[in-house]
Amino acid sequence: MKPPVKIEMVYEGLRAQLLNGSIAPGSMLPQETELAKSFGVARGTLRQALERLEAEGMIHRIPGKGTFAGSREPQRIVTFLLPCPSFAPIGPSSVLVLTRQMQGVIAEAQQQNFRVETVAVSLTNKPDEIDFRALNHLNADSMVIVPGVWYEHVFEFLSLRGCRVCLDHEQSEGIIKRKKLMKNWIQLENDVAGAVDAGIEALCRKNCRSIVYYSYTDGESDYTAKRRFLELMGRKALICEEKTFHKGTLAAFHKQHPFDGILTNMDWDNQEDYFDSDPFGDVPGRPPVFAISPPERQIQYSDDFQGAVFSRVKLGRDAMKLLADKENTGRIDLRPAEIFTSKRKEG
Repeated sequence: MKPPVKIEMVYEGLRAQLLNGSIAPGSMLPQETELAKSFGVARGTLRQALERLEAEGMIHRIPGKGTFAGSREPQRIVTFLLPCPSFAPIGPSSVLVLTRQMQGVIAEAQQQNFRVETVAVSLTNKPDEIDFRALNHLNADSMVIVPGVWYEHVFEFLSLRGCRVCLDHEQSEGIIKRKKLMKNWIQLENDVAGAVDAGIEALCRKNCRSIVYYSYTDGESDYTAKRRFLELMGRKALICEEKTFHKGTLAAFHKQHPFDGILTNMDWDNQEDYFDSDPFGDVPGRPPVFAISPPERQIQYSDDFQGAVFSRVKLGRDAMKLLADKENTGRIDLRPAEIFTSKRKEG
């Protein structure tokens, strides 16, 4: 049997015993000579297998004492809040955002020796119907990741409990109202206003002189996006709003208020049919589009489409890193958007 095969055999054998509890957490493993003999391998082979297990946190070694099951440091828990037990009611784009953010949190938590627990705060997916029983275990030793202002009805609870909190948000009105509650929290603030600046600048470079802000969402970022657009455009500001996307709305608006550029704050929840159907294709002249916070994938719907995105995976990793460092408190990190360009599919 070749040495690499022997190493794998020992590794898998010990790992199985650690996982099924045959070697209890915290207990000391037999001496290396005894272990090597039990597997019929040399001590050098055994040690290579032990090194792999130690790198994975399955065991730890204390010089002069021995090798023990489990990691040297007990895993701490970080709590990631979810809106409800099932993802079905929250829409495909929100599911994608939460999933990618959780990917980042979990990846970084593994490196930092944390365990991630998820807690659904509402049985009905309504922000004003919070099940506080699900949060009752949180205290001053708890670390909590709050992925947005949707959870604003738990802010006071988390503040009174003294939890260590990392909140990400998009400069919404809810942040301004609850500023006092968050003075000791870590905040990751997506720079929506900066994305609007980049959008208008990009459209102006394409010689757009009459830009419309098209909003079909009341999402977190809409408050700041619309406010910043009004600040920059002043009297020339054109705003077209509706509660949900309807193809043809902008074309009808164009007849009364001609425009040559579109700035839109996207919320594609429950609008999946429009991803590849060129939703603004009926607007005369097919004006350039700049979209703020579209889903993190190449949305191919226009001959000339740019967007500003905030990486949710990186957001999750950053949240976990900042929480793990106890020196971080009352910190606000402004996160710039990444600008990308998409071209319409041929055929």
